[in-house]
Amino acid sequence: MSAFLGRVTTAARAVGDWLTTERRQAIYAFLSAAGALAVIAGYATPDLVDGWVAFAGAVLNALALVMASIVTRSASRATVYASAAALGAALVTLGVVSDADMTHYLQLIGQALTAAGLLLAAVRTRLNPEPLRGYWGGHKKDGGHV
Repeated sequence: MSAFLGRVTTAARAVGDWLTTERRQAIYAFLSAAGALAVIAGYATPDLVDGWVAFAGAVLNALALVMASIVTRSASRATVYASAAALGAALVTLGVVSDADMTHYLQLIGQALTAAGLLLAAVRTRLNPEPLRGYWGGHKKDGGHV
């Protein structure tokens, strides 16, 4: 498992090294220019272009956030919520899903994260019976109290 995590971390570091702030800005600029040309040529409406540019921005930002979390090994619920909310807002803007559906999906993600946290806590918790030896019902074996 650690070899797999090492490969994932290496891949995330490579993507993160390539996906710099400057490159993300260049991608945003390119998409905005391409969108403007598509509107001028009559291939798309301004609302459609705005939605797709917002979606691309949300994907790039979420990707950068996830890559940074993998590299630093500090993924948190906040990271997942922020990524899901950004992508969700873009999908709602595009009209792919309704606002009510996205709210439902975000609730499901929250419940899944709660369940995953409980599962990780159960798996990672190691019971050490040593502190319990010599105690019975709140009393020490020699008759004294805890």
